[in-house]
Amino acid sequence: MTELQHTHGRRRTELSRQLREVEADIVKIVDLLVKGTPSRALTKRLSDLESKRDATEADIAEAAPPPIKIHSDAAQIYRAKISNLKAALREADEDNRNEAYRVIRELVQKIIIRTAGPYKTIEIDIYGCLGDLLGTPPPNSMGVLVAGVGFEPTTFRL
Repeated sequence: MTELQHTHGRRRTELSRQLREVEADIVKIVDLLVKGTPSRALTKRLSDLESKRDATEADIAEAAPPPIKIHSDAAQIYRAKISNLKAALREADEDNRNEAYRVIRELVQKIIIRTAGPYKTIEIDIYGCLGDLLGTPPPNSMGVLVAGVGFEPTTFRL
């Protein structure tokens, strides 16, 4: 996530720098055209710069917003919440437990379990609705959260 944020920041910074340079060149050419007889070369250069400005502005507008920052202790917080959930489910009465299972089933879209063979470590990917977990869907989000290896062992009957 940090690498994506840095990459996105560098791209936006570079595009903004290019846009400033193009706009400065446009101003210089317009000043030359206003002060003297316009030449075809200056007119062509101005047209090229305006096209480049439009393309750069479009690139900036299309550039994805920075990825959501995830707290550095997110894995530990997730583990604690799962532990709390498991304890609450053990202590809940049957109706509340069934309601909790229903909510969990709505949040989890699919679970993929992979193993390298008998008696080997398994890998678990949990795909769920990120917007529901965060309380609101983030802008331009694909809306899927994948909790990978090491988050929590398999919990059956959810």
